Formats: sequence, C-alpha cells, structure tokens
Amino acid sequence: MRSKYMFFDKAFSITEEHENQLKEIFNMFVTKEHPGKIRVQELQFALSSMGKQPNKEYIEAAINERNKNNNNNNNNEDPVKLNISHSDFLYETKKEYSFVVNISRTTKILTKRVATMLASNLIKKPKTVIGISVGATTANCYRNITKFRQNHLINLEETKFILFDEFFANENGKSLPKAPHLKELKETFFDKAQIPEINILHPDTNLSFEDSLEAYKEIVKENKPDILVLGVGPGGVLGWNLGSTENNIKEKGIHSIDITDFTFQQNKGYNKCISMGLKTIMEAKEVYLLAVAYNKAEVVKDIIEDTENKTPASYILHNHPNVVLFIDNRAAGLLTNSNSSQNQDSINGFLLITESNVDDYFTNKTIICFSPHPDDTAISAGATLSFLSKNNRTISCVCTTGHRAYISNTTANERVSIREKEATNEAKQINSDADFLRLPLYDLGKMSETDINIVKEYIEKNNPDCIFLPHTGDSHPTHQEVCKTILVAIQRILIERNDQLPLCSLFMYEGPWSLFPRGSYNCIFSPSELDFKKKLLAIREHVSQTARTPYDVASDALSLLRGSLVPEQDLSGFGEKPPEMQPKVELFYHIEVNNPNQILKLLTLHEKHLPPKAHTE
Repeated sequence: MRSKYMFFDKAFSITEEHENQLKEIFNMFVTKEHPGKIRVQELQFALSSMGKQPNKEYIEAAINERNKNNNNNNNNEDPVKLNISHSDFLYETKKEYSFVVNISRTTKILTKRVATMLASNLIKKPKTVIGISVGATTANCYRNITKFRQNHLINLEETKFILFDEFFANENGKSLPKAPHLKELKETFFDKAQIPEINILHPDTNLSFEDSLEAYKEIVKENKPDILVLGVGPGGVLGWNLGSTENNIKEKGIHSIDITDFTFQQNKGYNKCISMGLKTIMEAKEVYLLAVAYNKAEVVKDIIEDTENKTPASYILHNHPNVVLFIDNRAAGLLTNSNSSQNQDSINGFLLITESNVDDYFTNKTIICFSPHPDDTAISAGATLSFLSKNNRTISCVCTTGHRAYISNTTANERVSIREKEATNEAKQINSDADFLRLPLYDLGKMSETDINIVKEYIEKNNPDCIFLPHTGDSHPTHQEVCKTILVAIQRILIERNDQLPLCSLFMYEGPWSLFPRGSYNCIFSPSELDFKKKLLAIREHVSQTARTPYDVASDALSLLRGSLVPEQDLSGFGEKPPEMQPKVELFYHIEVNNPNQILKLLTLHEKHLPPKAHTE
C-alpha cells in the first residue's frame, strides 16, 4: 500500500476529568501577549497529549462561553476570536502504526507548538522527566516554556530536565569552559525559568571522563526520560549518534564518542562526548524530533521515506511507538501533498513582510546589514532595520572608512573620525549597533585575502541569522567589491562546515544609484510610518554627506515610488486592486543559503555585473 498523508482531524468529546486541564491550556493562549486571538488548532494540538482532540465546534462553544461570561461580569478582557492555522498531517507508513508529522507555517509557530505540547503534558503530570538538547530551534521552544512559567501557567518545581549529551576536553583543552552544553542551557533556559539545581541532571565534568560516564549511566537508569526533544541533524543524525544503524548503534544506551576529528565549528575544541544512544531514545515514552529550514527538506524527505531505517532519525521515526516529527514549511518543501510550498505570506512569488507577520519570520535573530560606506545602511535598508530591531539584534556593519568623501578643510584621519561618528549616531536612530571593519579594499580598489578573512571572522564571530548586503548588479565600485567579499566569505564558511552551517538568509538591497530592474527582487518589506521617519533621521545624521547630496530626499522618494507602483505592478496585476500596504516600502532579493553552489551562482552574476534573477531560478 502506497504511503500517503491525511488530515489529523479526528473529533473527540471532552470528559469531566479533563475540564480543569482544558481551562489551564486555554489560558496559555489567552494572555496579555496575544490579546483577543486564539488558534483553535493549537488547543486541539495541546489537548491531544491527553488522548483527546476536541473538534472545532467544541472549542468554538468554549470560546463563546468565555466571551459571554466576560460580558456578564463586565470584565475588560478582549473577546477571543478564532484564528485557524494550518492543519496537522498524519503520515501513514504501516498498518500497525503511524507517526505524526506536524507541519507549521513558520519556525516560530513550530517552537510554540512544541512548547505547548510539553506544557500540556506538565499540566497533566508535573513529575515528568524531560530530555533536552542544545540548538537554536530547541532554545526557542524553551523560551516559550519559560514564558508559560513566568505567567504561572505551569509549575516546573517537580519537573526534572536531563541533558541529552555533554562535551569533555582533554589535557590540551584546560582553557575551555567545563560542561558547555549545561552552561548554554542554563543561560537560555534553566536560570530564566528558575529550574531548581537539583532538578537538572547532567554528566559531571568534575569527575574523570570514565567515572562521569559510569555515573551518568546510573542517573539515566534511575531517571529515564518521559519526553525527549531532539533536533534532526544533517543526514538524519541525532546529536552525535552518527552513521548507519547497520553498525549496531541502535543497541547503544549511554555511551562515549570521540569527536576529536570533527571541525571546530562542530566540536568547539572538545575531544569527547557523553551522549544518550538510540536505545535510550527508544526507552523514552515520547520523542519530539524537530527539523526546520530549507537545508533540512531533503533530510526530512529521506527519513520519512527510509523504511529500512538507515539513519538514526529514520530508525526512531519508524520504530518508536510515540514520536512526532515537527517541521516548518521550508523543511516540508519536498513532501508531496503537504501544501508546504503554499506560503500564506507570498503573493505572486513575492514574500511580503508587514507588521502582521514580521514576528513569524524575525524573532530573537541576529541581523547584520553590511554597509559599504558609513551611510549605506540607512539609505538602502534603514526603515527595514528599524522595523526588525524591535524583537531582534540588528547591527550596521560599516565596511570601509569612506575617507575619500569630500569634507572641506579636513585630513583623511579627521574624515574617518567624522564619518564613523555619524554612522554610530545613525545606528542609534534605528535602534541598532554599529561595527566598523575598515576593509583594505577601499584603498586598494579591489578585494584581497585580508578583506575576505576579516569578513569571514566577523560573520563566524556574530553567527548571524540574516545578512543584508548590496545586490550583485550594484554599479558602485566599492559596493561591488564589498558584495563580492561577503559572498566569498560566506562560500568559504559553507565549504569548511561541510553544509552544516545553520541556514543563513541573504537580503540584497537596492539604492538610489543602483535600482532593481523588474524581476530582480522577490521580497517586499512594508515597515510602519514611524520606521520610515527613523530612517530619515538616520540618514540626516550624516551631515557631512547630506550637505553635499540630499540622500534623505532621494531615498525617501524611492521608497514612496516603490510603495506606489509595486503593489499593483507585481502583486495584483495592472488595473486590479492591490493589497493593503504602507505608502512606502523597501525592496530586496531574498535567498536562503545552505550550500556553496548557491553562492557560486550569485558570484557568477556579480562577475557579469548582473542583478539577481528572482523568478528565473
């Protein structure tokens, strides 16, 4: 029988024993954070952990009852409205069992769902042992759990958290901090959620490696995880459980792994690891596997279709009796019948970012805007950076000194000081940090190995989720060399990390001197009027430049021109009613990169002085 997807939409009635739990879970979605909105399916999803899946009509009645009671009691709470999200899918693989593949529109929604599932389990059973792992996606799940704790919706005092793995260093690594995974989890979760120290179970790095391994075996034996939360790695690995399941790795419980030969980006300089194995994972009552972004699409497809269980993730997915695979739309891109490619925020192939959806795409991210000259960030992407600064760390990275710009009666060093001070003030206007690279290419006239290494080290140090940079067809010579330097640096990082770099989003911008031709942009940001006002203030901080050329006027006119024409020209069609947007917009070419070949294509366009080709790839 051929495998297929079908909607996970079974209707169950709710019993009296679950009424209190329903109220608690309901409260998770009716908070000050999201007043007046609730996702029906999120409630269904949360309650499924109790073996119940109330249908839409049941929750609709509960919402109406709540609103009615609030009106009768003269409460000031906003009425709750239904907000239907994407459906879940149940993937059938064999008649004897099936596993759930939960597809979320964005990574942000996915992490909320994982946190909701965990919270609903904890409401039902506070004395739960949760096995957790490090990683950007899992960290966002823990942030949501922390919010539930801070809002007094769940109690974590009886919950134990046990680490999936931990790194150890040999004698040569004495300078490295001990227990790096524990340290990371304390910073991102344990301390913020006020988890009692006694409830955190982990390998003891103060013992010898051998003694710690034996001690941890006993700890896990006495505290087998009820739930394990794991990210799916490249090739279907789970943490450091690598390779084919044919090599007896499925028989391993708590075990040691030599990680000496892996790259620094993978092992951070450590040489040994203690980890749970597939046997331990199979002993957990529930397993949540997480995979997000385009670079996991092929992995997701492979582990779902791999009924021979050749990789750790496929083995767990096809053999564990209670496993859920959480993926976002991008990771679901190669699955048939998943509707994952139908991006609700995409219109005619253009990604439209507005105030209503910006948090779905940009939350808790590090965003770098590379500015060839000190004023390019504000001129080309100032409103967007201000827009994104609310829930993210945004940085304007000035690549060159700009000392050749005319400023009367000044020396070169004085002009550098003036322009960097103006760039610092610009960054403050758009709520961003300012960094300065002073690349040699500005004086040499072309990119050098020194420039590449400076940019490469800067990117590796800051580990950005998003990078803004000039587009490949930019006509300004300095912009051309800066663009090339950034692309080569990213390409080298990808090659060195063997495609294991977390997904990086590139956003190429236009400027008044190098406009996008039609067909070269695929992303439209529609920031608020206030963000555009901040943009103008940021540009005007460059007094030495606007006194000579009114860049504020030119940039503002371009945003208004784009906002006037693009909605009808590209989104709705000539003569049709365009979607509602702000009067001004900023345009970008957007691409998610995870392999060197993508960068090679951009470098080829750059060499030919051609802009990106958004709709011909």
